[in-house]
Amino acid sequence: MMKKYLSAFMFFTVFICGCRGETVLVSIDGTPVITEKDIPEYAFYMQQDSFFQFLDSVTDVRLILIAAEEENFQEKIGSDIEDLGRILIIDSLWNSIHDSLLEAHDTLAYKYWEGSQILIRTMLIRIPPGRLEDAEIITDSMRLFLEDTILLKEYVSSLSDRYNYGKLYFGPSGDLRDIFPYAVSFNLGDVLLSMSDLSVSDPVVTDTGIFILARLGISGTPYPGDYEDLKDLIIAQENRRFFFEQTSQITDALRRKYGISFNQEVFEIFTSLPQFQRILEEEPVVLPNIDEDALSKWIAVAGEDTITVGNMIEKLKSGRILYPNLSDTSMLRLFLTRDIIPPYLLIQEAEKRGIVLQGALLERYDYLKDSLVLESYIVAHTGVEADSQEVYAYYLSNPQLFTIPERMELYIVGVSDSIFAEELLDSVARRVPFETLAERYSILPSAKNGGDLGYVSRGRYREEIESLIFSLEPNSCSDVFFLDGYWVVFKTGLHKTDSVLPFGDVFESCRMLCQNELRKQMIEMILINKRNQHVVEIDSAAVMNILMKKKEEL
Repeated sequence: MMKKYLSAFMFFTVFICGCRGETVLVSIDGTPVITEKDIPEYAFYMQQDSFFQFLDSVTDVRLILIAAEEENFQEKIGSDIEDLGRILIIDSLWNSIHDSLLEAHDTLAYKYWEGSQILIRTMLIRIPPGRLEDAEIITDSMRLFLEDTILLKEYVSSLSDRYNYGKLYFGPSGDLRDIFPYAVSFNLGDVLLSMSDLSVSDPVVTDTGIFILARLGISGTPYPGDYEDLKDLIIAQENRRFFFEQTSQITDALRRKYGISFNQEVFEIFTSLPQFQRILEEEPVVLPNIDEDALSKWIAVAGEDTITVGNMIEKLKSGRILYPNLSDTSMLRLFLTRDIIPPYLLIQEAEKRGIVLQGALLERYDYLKDSLVLESYIVAHTGVEADSQEVYAYYLSNPQLFTIPERMELYIVGVSDSIFAEELLDSVARRVPFETLAERYSILPSAKNGGDLGYVSRGRYREEIESLIFSLEPNSCSDVFFLDGYWVVFKTGLHKTDSVLPFGDVFESCRMLCQNELRKQMIEMILINKRNQHVVEIDSAAVMNILMKKKEEL
């Protein structure tokens, strides 16, 4: 209920982005809020009363935004507003390179098709990030065992205890498998295809670990269809994967282009904080209270942007980022590289392409910013928790919300001939089980269940049918009558009257409804207060003239 209420408010913010028309319909403290050109065409189909309610709703949105401005609420959510601008710019950047991604899509589809034509006998090993030197030593050792796959497997298996970093596909035990090249992720499929038989790849570094691949053989596979026949199907199947891989590659290229450096001294201080010493990843983290001096220390430089400890803590406090155990220096570096730094690099790339908040992008930003402020203000000022007594009082005063209506256990048998239906009714009178007759002779879908329709509540059937059903005694049959093309007989079972569900059974749903009602009341209080503080004027004559004119045009 509350979500719908908020959605209505959010919906109307589309009309508060600027008054472009000449005829002012609504003003607040003499400032135009709604003009003729701000009204969408569909609104002119409304009845007069509905149209005025519509104007009231839009005015309410503006009043809440005024309240937010008076409390400097925008400053309280400044980081969210700043993120909104970044999101719009980055989104525009992706749109600008969308065509080039699509051009590459056909090439990638061919690679997937090519990879589907062969099976490669391979061994895949994965070790943690930050262990590149180890990976290089392991690569050299594996090359010594290439001619003897048994020794190679034993060697790789011996690494399992040393690098217990979770299994991905066949690592870290390195089981030998025949796989399609693109059964593995990222660019590993390309690596496999480019390798020769009996070879080991150089270490491939990704965000999720360092991979080493051994290619031991190749064989054909009877994959049906030529490339042109399967291209559209492959592209459709790999669409999401394609864009994920391409955007990852672009981000990797930006890391190389703009460069990243880290402050190892701050890393050591930050990872030593006891709040980050988690035993299990699932354990909650209480973010540390770091003094202003520590917050201002730089922790990474990405291109032209310096990222401070405060920047990172702010992201963590927002709760929008899932992060690993930051007490580990390599994990902290990975977290920064994967989750914190990319937006800064993308913003720099967008600026170099001339993508900034101006023109249509600025208009969209202003609209979304108002929407963000509106939603955040309402949540912040209506975040009350209903106590048990309030919930129980709501339960007692709204019994209709928790009432199960009168209902009857019902069975039906239906046939296409009225005389046969009468014979079935006679059989019931002779104590032939109704369920047996329904299962054997009924041509309705319920026949397979012995005619059982379950419990039927009032309101399901037409009034005359419902009156008949609920007038029957339990475990009795109706007369034969015509219903929707069939001659039917109803049989009743248990009859249950209206009943209110116990409070304990509906406590959670009752609490949510009560909470929503409290929040709605608080929003109304905010609006009443603001309407008393500000002068709201609706030009009724102008509204009536425009409605009349528009109705004639339409």
